[in-house]
Amino acid sequence: MTWRTCFTSGLSSALVLMLLSGCSAGKSFTLAFAPEVGEKRILEVDNDFAVAFTVLGQTASAGVRGGRRMLVKVTDVAPDGLVSMSMTFTEVRLDADLGAMDAFDFVDGASLDPGDYRDVIQGVVGETVNLKLTPDGEIRYIMGIHDLPDRLLHKAEVPYGPKRNTLAKLLKDEFSQSTFEEGVTEIFSAYRSAPTKEGDTWQETQSIATEFPVELRNNFVLTSLQGGAAQVRSTINVSGNESVESEILPGLSATVSLSGTGASDYRLNTDTTWLEEYTSHIDVPGSASVSIPGLGSITMNLKLVGSSSARMLPADSV
Repeated sequence: MTWRTCFTSGLSSALVLMLLSGCSAGKSFTLAFAPEVGEKRILEVDNDFAVAFTVLGQTASAGVRGGRRMLVKVTDVAPDGLVSMSMTFTEVRLDADLGAMDAFDFVDGASLDPGDYRDVIQGVVGETVNLKLTPDGEIRYIMGIHDLPDRLLHKAEVPYGPKRNTLAKLLKDEFSQSTFEEGVTEIFSAYRSAPTKEGDTWQETQSIATEFPVELRNNFVLTSLQGGAAQVRSTINVSGNESVESEILPGLSATVSLSGTGASDYRLNTDTTWLEEYTSHIDVPGSASVSIPGLGSITMNLKLVGSSSARMLPADSV
């Protein structure tokens, strides 16, 4: 589950609480992604996010821990280096502590337990996403993800109605094309086609145009290039756009202001060019203004903290 899904759950939790209470130096290397056709890897991703809200002097919180495992296959490498690969879900895990959201009635009358969501997302096992990456790790093409939330609801035979609408909203937060691209881009963002030596720095900006538009400004540095591995560190500045109002759950909309920092570390194998390990953490305070039908608008303070990790394992090692 992504930090945005955790964030949405936390907002709901806060609302319920409110309502109930009233290389060696000088040596350079090209950090380009250049695998060979037929290579396979197991991608393991783990996330642990928590968000706390303070509203009317009271605090509500939500936490989400989860992960996924995917089989990655390189199917083609074009003359210009564009890498075609498939990513097949083989496992998905979710452990949610949603505070007051553990079971409650949504605005439109849908009663939802986190177990309902856990059951539905198990249908993702066996689903495949196809994509093409540049040597810089940028996505140029993606297929198989845009209608995945609808396919999961169909597999689970969830009847039409308020519960299905709410589940659809959560699934689109977790398995939308933009969310999937965000995750892949984050893991592959340390790649760079330009020759790079220890101490070199570069910057990238990533705009995440989802329910709560966020801009990530990454400042990369190649900290080490030795022993067959390139170590890259990124410091991250996170900012949110409070001018955009988005629906967080059926009947509830919000604008969010965010500003915080984070850091990520990458280890790339200089022989195979595959990412071996990635870790990241963020610490982002902010505020949210939530519009509630019949009650107007309410402002709350918030704090989002979280960590992510990923590793690529040779498929024959697991």
